[in-house]
Amino acid sequence: MRQPQKCEAPPGPIGFFFLISCIAVLYFLAPDNGVSRYVERITDTITITPRPLPQTPPDKKRTVHIRGRIMKADGQPAANVLVRLLSEPRYTVTDELGEFFFLDVEPGAHTISALQGEVVLASIQVDISRADLADSVNTMVREDGAVIVQISAELTQICLHLSFAENTLTVVGAMADTRPLPLLPDGQNQPGPAVTPPPITPPPVTPPVVTPPVTPPPVTPPVVTPPVIPPPVILPPVTPPPPVPPGRPSRPPSAPNRAPDISADDPYGASTWVVATPVDIFKPRPGNRGVSTVGGETVIAPGAAGSYTFRLHNPESFTVEYLIKLQETDENSPALPLFYRLKKGLASSDEYIGGLGWHDAAEMLTPLLLLEAGAYQYYTLEWQWITVDDATDTALGMQTHHPVYILNIIVNASFR
Repeated sequence: MRQPQKCEAPPGPIGFFFLISCIAVLYFLAPDNGVSRYVERITDTITITPRPLPQTPPDKKRTVHIRGRIMKADGQPAANVLVRLLSEPRYTVTDELGEFFFLDVEPGAHTISALQGEVVLASIQVDISRADLADSVNTMVREDGAVIVQISAELTQICLHLSFAENTLTVVGAMADTRPLPLLPDGQNQPGPAVTPPPITPPPVTPPVVTPPVTPPPVTPPVVTPPVIPPPVILPPVTPPPPVPPGRPSRPPSAPNRAPDISADDPYGASTWVVATPVDIFKPRPGNRGVSTVGGETVIAPGAAGSYTFRLHNPESFTVEYLIKLQETDENSPALPLFYRLKKGLASSDEYIGGLGWHDAAEMLTPLLLLEAGAYQYYTLEWQWITVDDATDTALGMQTHHPVYILNIIVNASFR
């Protein structure tokens, strides 16, 4: 792994890098003995341009409308769930799409909870503030698990995407929402009346029925007959089957003789992966730092970081074993200092495969993993531009040609 070094930047204007990216994600369905791989390539154009600073300070006390959507671990909407915003408090119920809505929420710390009656099933703390942002919405996670949502001064409505799994609420993403406010039958763009949790009514208590004691009938002792012991049956000796050599069979006897039909998708565009599907890993979106759009082009600067979430699904009737690895092609000179790490799951407490350290793409290879029949598994790929020295960043920005950077996410799968 390349180790990052801390360097002091020389005084002067800060350089930004234009990165036009269409990241090709390769997805392979193949047994371990090898199948032909597909390769796609996208071009990242990097140039240096100054970026003006905004002059108008944001109105930090302006309220914002919050629209949310809660999805369960199996990818289905969490419909008819009682949702509480614990700052006033206020209540509402999700619709058939798992969506809820709160009008005119003040900036500050809030707690969003999913309830069943008066019992809290799961909660997440969300701290909303207005800031001077290039993006409309920016999110980050504190060490205590709370989510900080920063929004621009002019934004009036945001949409929070939440995941509800194992009694835990997790903010998967946040973005600007331009949809109209919910429309009631009276024609007013206002949310419905506050929903109060139903009171818990104890069940009626039925007095016990007192039954007079019953005198048992007299007991007649049983007649004991000595058992009849049959003569023993002598069976011929059974020869045990020959021992099975060590190791596991390549596939169960009833598994089909083909590659498993494993699939994958992501929550950003509801896109389903097929072989050699291009997806935009470095797209400006909530959670990606140092990436924005200027003049129709994507801008990335040294120190940029972000993440990309995807989900694997095994629709087969048999357990599938698989591994995930990264493969990059970098025509930059010097090489682009991008490093990665892979987390199994969505929550901040989930385990990183290979530890918390950052790795270059060549080092990203998971051990053999299992996916049960019909099961889903989420993964979060985190990326970061780690500055080695100022001279390297300057040399990357001064390239006269358009360098090519290709990142492939490869999934090799076979029947267990």
